[in-house]
Amino acid sequence: MAWKAKNVSIFVKAMALVVGVLSVGACSSTALAQSVEATVDRNRISENEAVTLTIVLEGKFDDTSGPEIPDFDVVGRSSGSSISIVNGTVTRSQQIVLRLAPRRPGKLTIGSITMISKGKQVAKSKPITVVVGQDGPVDEPPPSQDDDDALTDSYQVPGPAPAPAPAAPGGTIPSRLAGQQAFIVATAPDRELYVGEPFYVEYKLYVRSDLPLMGLRLEAMPRFQQFVSQQAPSDAEQVSRVRIKNRQYDVRTIWRGTLSALQEGPAAVDSLNITLVLGDFFGRRQQALASEPVELNFKQPPLEGRPADYIEGTIGNFVIKASLDRASMSTSESALLTVELTGSGNLRGISAPTIPVPEGMKATLIPSSDLDKIVVDVGGASGSRAFQYLLNSRNEGVMKIGRIELSFFNAISQRYERARTEPLEIVVTGHEAGPVRQAGVPSKKETITVITTQVPDFSDKPASSTSGGLNAKWLYAAMSVPIAFFLGAEAATRIRRRRGTVGAEQRRAMGQARRALKSLKAAPTADFWDDLESIILNFLKARFQVLAAGTPRAVVRGELAAKNAPEDAVEAILDELEACAFAKFAPSAALDKDRHGAVVRVLSSLESLDKGSKGEGA
Repeated sequence: MAWKAKNVSIFVKAMALVVGVLSVGACSSTALAQSVEATVDRNRISENEAVTLTIVLEGKFDDTSGPEIPDFDVVGRSSGSSISIVNGTVTRSQQIVLRLAPRRPGKLTIGSITMISKGKQVAKSKPITVVVGQDGPVDEPPPSQDDDDALTDSYQVPGPAPAPAPAAPGGTIPSRLAGQQAFIVATAPDRELYVGEPFYVEYKLYVRSDLPLMGLRLEAMPRFQQFVSQQAPSDAEQVSRVRIKNRQYDVRTIWRGTLSALQEGPAAVDSLNITLVLGDFFGRRQQALASEPVELNFKQPPLEGRPADYIEGTIGNFVIKASLDRASMSTSESALLTVELTGSGNLRGISAPTIPVPEGMKATLIPSSDLDKIVVDVGGASGSRAFQYLLNSRNEGVMKIGRIELSFFNAISQRYERARTEPLEIVVTGHEAGPVRQAGVPSKKETITVITTQVPDFSDKPASSTSGGLNAKWLYAAMSVPIAFFLGAEAATRIRRRRGTVGAEQRRAMGQARRALKSLKAAPTADFWDDLESIILNFLKARFQVLAAGTPRAVVRGELAAKNAPEDAVEAILDELEACAFAKFAPSAALDKDRHGAVVRVLSSLESLDKGSKGEGA
């Protein structure tokens, strides 16, 4: 159903608002360039064709306006977003795709899109001109002997079509279908398949080129009840041509993707149902089509030779490698470990591997799905997945990370195989890790300054005048008494002041945190997760004098334990700090829906810490 042009700016505004809000949350500490770009897939079309408009929005903004398209109807729409983190710079972009059908021939204009921030225009795209022409004549297909039942009125084929390619005799086209006006064929591999193995399936529509096809309507999608499905992009308006038994057909891909069987035994790839609209200005008719089910049989990988660490569904052919972002770190720093898995098969079904770290080191999995690159083609699913971990160590020395291994079943060779990484090493020191240099070799010229001071001589050396020596000793002693008294009094005063200030901060900490959480709960901000994290960090600093920002979890846990903080409350608040960090750098709809719950949990944990540590925080 076509959209009216006036609804387009509403759709663009709504989609843009989503990325605007997310950009604020994900990029609160990073300034981003603001830009808006609009492009079309082609600038010349015929009156019965459509043009694809792609709008890309980047940066922080509050609103958008446009585009004005009074000469077009919107016949399709979609949107998506992406985020990337490169060298600490966070970039989030929103892509909006509109399929536009012209209302008339001529030179038509797609208006500009304006990006607005704080009431001011910050970016604007250029208007786009599309030339829409009258349909031109095309070569008629060669006549066939049994076309009497076809509607042979003039049919305009969109754009130039490639020369028809001869299809192999039989091929994937059942002989009983060849010669029909239109039909749908579902294709799947003809080899042995295993439970959990992704295999490629596509539904193609074949329509005789001499039929005046005006449109098609999808009536029923396959249910895929016995499978896990992953749809791949397809465009039913992209047309290729083949010749089957001296008849020319236009071929469109209606659906394509991968399926994975859920259980062993027989299973059918369901039918796909569509309705064709055939005819012209003087008359139309509809024709219903359905593909035939494809019967397949699935089996489990063999038990014989199965490794003890094999996980069901790990089917394919994979290579695994690991790398560290640094060669050394301190006990107060973190290193980033990246495990990359490449190959073909059930990539999405593989869980994050366990990291064999030495005693005293912890590997924390962090979100990294934005690094995954999985494509679907006739070979199934292939590409790469990345798993990232933050490494922290409380021990010093050379830490050795063992081999990371993955056992899998190769459906092609029909045997179990194993992929493994090389061991890794990282040097952990007790101070900030700086540039590594050889021992004994100075990195630059150093200047050594010797500071000397003269100390009065109180030794009992013979003097020319005995009374003069005694007078000097008493003089020094008399001068020292008031100085010592003054320094002692000043130190005592400062200690009392400091204790009074710390005690006041401790008493106020819970009240301040409670008020801040109440305000955040009543009016969540775009920087919600930043604000929630700050409330927790400020409380820990004021109540316990613990600086948790950038400090490893184990260190914070130890410092709070030394203050007699309840163990359960400590673990709960540390979990909330990690959740805030994940939400800032990898926002998700699930986390955003949990904002109210996060405030409630944090308040409960802080109150437990405060009550359980009364009198122990100073």
